[in-house]
Amino acid sequence: MSRNILLFSLLLLPTLGCTQIVGGTCSYETIYGTAQIVKQQDNHTFAQFNSGKRDFSSKRVSFSRNLQFILKQSTAGEIGSIYPAKLSIITEGSCTPYQLGLLATESYSAGRFLPVNNNGHLSSETDQDIEQITTTFKQLEKHWPQLKLSVCGQTASKGTQEYNLHLGERYARRIALKLEQDGIPAELMRVTSSGELPCPDCTAFSDELQNGAWLSFQLTENRKEDDR
Repeated sequence: MSRNILLFSLLLLPTLGCTQIVGGTCSYETIYGTAQIVKQQDNHTFAQFNSGKRDFSSKRVSFSRNLQFILKQSTAGEIGSIYPAKLSIITEGSCTPYQLGLLATESYSAGRFLPVNNNGHLSSETDQDIEQITTTFKQLEKHWPQLKLSVCGQTASKGTQEYNLHLGERYARRIALKLEQDGIPAELMRVTSSGELPCPDCTAFSDELQNGAWLSFQLTENRKEDDR
């Protein structure tokens, strides 16, 4: 790697929706894990990211567990609070400076879109995402006993509304089955379908985000997607 410099950048997911935002032309790897708030200083909240693994699949890059990041989302969490988080590791190129983003707090929710092909099969990249999300879920369970994982299917608008709702549910259940096989109990998942409409919290709906499921961590019990 040129100059032996490893750059990190955030795939921003808050109010911007599903669109992945990374400046420039870069190669990157998405990492899921937990963020623990370690200090409050100068009106900023700092957190330490735990990836749940010691190296990355593509470049075998060792990751220091002592790195601290400024959180961009406002949170009422106290020092020691732990939340699901997402980081992207830039392995080539020069992009947005490294930052950490939370995937959920008590009042905020974002997620990750997992695509499914026309045959309902998952790619190796999606399988890897599911493995990391499962690891993160297990890390969070002891801190959030009410934790649920929302799995919402969505599709392109090529069929009837009824057909698309059925197809979206099929996508969601395909991914939920894989999550269950990896160790998340079925009763801790909420499986729904939005059909050809964007899933909750997913404001972007581009051509790349049409067939698959939107996964999000739900830390509170007062959120019911089937009431939409």
